[in-house]
Amino acid sequence: MKNQNLNQYSQRQLRVGEMIKQSLGQIFLRGEAKLPELETNMITVTEVRMSPDLKNARAYIIPLGGKDADKTVRSLTEFSYLVRKALSKKIHMKFLPKISFVSDKSFDYAEKIEKIIKEINWYNMKNQTKNIIDTLAINNKDTGSSEVQIGLLTKKIEKLAEHFKKFKKDKHSSLGLLKAVNRRKKLLQYLKRNNIESYNNVLTKLNLRK
Repeated sequence: MKNQNLNQYSQRQLRVGEMIKQSLGQIFLRGEAKLPELETNMITVTEVRMSPDLKNARAYIIPLGGKDADKTVRSLTEFSYLVRKALSKKIHMKFLPKISFVSDKSFDYAEKIEKIIKEINWYNMKNQTKNIIDTLAINNKDTGSSEVQIGLLTKKIEKLAEHFKKFKKDKHSSLGLLKAVNRRKKLLQYLKRNNIESYNNVLTKLNLRK
């Protein structure tokens, strides 16, 4: 099983597994196995797990783009003797392990988790945006007044500032942060000149300093 704890494998198993992984990667990249109707240079070997006696190796693979993974595994399995023959020229072991190929599904799982996280973040941002509009809107149909724009810009500035703390070299985000700050400043100045009561109300609700 791919997610089995690495502590359950001996250093020897891990070392041999890594050696075979590197060798298989070279064989596939250089087309040294000559498998019928299969472009092996499009295959990535993500991991190789060895049995305790080192006589069996389970190789986890991903085709380019993750397409036709099952078909690729079937072809590799059918012509595994050719792969093994090419492997015998690269490594020297008392018993050359029998290789079984498995499609690595862990990347699919990671993509699903990332998608879920993005959906959650989007949902949270949508709710936060709605809360800002509800809090600062000057009427029931207001979605673009100076008050609402200042609120939305403030939330954007907070998100960009949080991001910029983690990724200080992100010039694009830094520029976006600067533009948002300047835009909010101009809107606050406009509001202060034209509606001082609303200006003070916005500062209070957004916890901004004068």
